[in-house]
Amino acid sequence: MKKALGTILMIVGIGIIAYGLIGALREINDLYQQATTDALAQPDVAEEDRPDRILRHVGIAAVGVPFLLVGSVLSTRSKIRRLHRMMRG
Repeated sequence: MKKALGTILMIVGIGIIAYGLIGALREINDLYQQATTDALAQPDVAEEDRPDRILRHVGIAAVGVPFLLVGSVLSTRSKIRRLHRMMRG
């Protein structure tokens, strides 16, 4: 039971972290892509708003870290206990 819960929490944590990091990297990519294609054009998003948007995505990714940590601890403890039971007989 704990192993399944740990696995589910790890998957949820990884999904949230991936969503946040992909969003942040997309913002950075858009910034540099726009700068390289037409440096003098008016940006789609104001330059002052770009760091806030990146930090918002990083904050979303940070929400997934506790899920990942708790899930990995539960899963690891379950594996260790199973190994101890096997060693005892």
